[in-house]
Amino acid sequence: MKISSTLVWTSLCCSILAVGAGGCDPEPRASGSAERGGEGLIEDSPWLVSIQRAEDGQHICSGSILDDQWILTAAHCVGGLSAESLQVVAGVQLLSETEISGQLHVVQDLAVFPDYVAPHSGKDIALLRLATAMDLSGERASAIQLASSTDLEVTMPGTVVTETGWGTLSTGDTSDALLAGAVMLLVSEEVSETHGIQVGEDQLATESIDATLGHCWGDDGSPLTVDSSGEPMLVGVVSWGSSCVEPEHPRVGSRVSSFSDWIDTQMNPPPPIPAAESCADRCGKRATGSECRCDVRCAEEGNCCEDYQLQCG
Repeated sequence: MKISSTLVWTSLCCSILAVGAGGCDPEPRASGSAERGGEGLIEDSPWLVSIQRAEDGQHICSGSILDDQWILTAAHCVGGLSAESLQVVAGVQLLSETEISGQLHVVQDLAVFPDYVAPHSGKDIALLRLATAMDLSGERASAIQLASSTDLEVTMPGTVVTETGWGTLSTGDTSDALLAGAVMLLVSEEVSETHGIQVGEDQLATESIDATLGHCWGDDGSPLTVDSSGEPMLVGVVSWGSSCVEPEHPRVGSRVSSFSDWIDTQMNPPPPIPAAESCADRCGKRATGSECRCDVRCAEEGNCCEDYQLQCG
């Protein structure tokens, strides 16, 4: 499907690659104001979180809840930062309401995708593990399903997706209110031909489809979601784009399905394999006189005892 290049391109936010990013408003907009529309409800995007500096609570990027301890965001949002320098706030529509209705959690660990260099080069994805579990029982905080490599229909060009986040306003301040907007997935080849922007296999290109909304949507790390069979699904993470003063340029996000195996491995690492000596100590005597072996050689001969196989792989 070929998307016409006559559609109005709207960049979603301005990138500040070192520590995160925000958008910019072509016109002033009061923090928390709804006069021009675009404000979203946290109940409609309960997987959205604000990633902040722990020292002062400054919002730097957005992220998505994968389960009660794991957050997905962009690598450039947290690359070079320590886990202890970050905190995550869930369940708020206004960032100023964090102490009233939000859940604040410190970050215990972070993992940046291997070989990540810069957003333009792709691989712009990272995971944060919280020190304490979030409460996901209410309407304002819940996990979202990840798109996999088999969910091809949800990332076809022309698909309308929703982006949410807290974008930077024309004043330079972060919007206190959650912003939400509709964007369309584009044909990567057309983006490359028209704008000279290379969109890799692990990336998605988007444009705004509502030109009446003058401000920019969200900020880096923000989720790109679709409704799949009545259930929300995360298909992308906002990565980079031109400044909002160049509205005829697309914005690029990380394609979540390209990282599903890595994400699963980080969240569910295989159990450590005990040392061979400890395995022999566990079942060596029980194996005496049997046809199976219970030592380091059994793997080569293919005759390990069941107990050894279960415990020592």
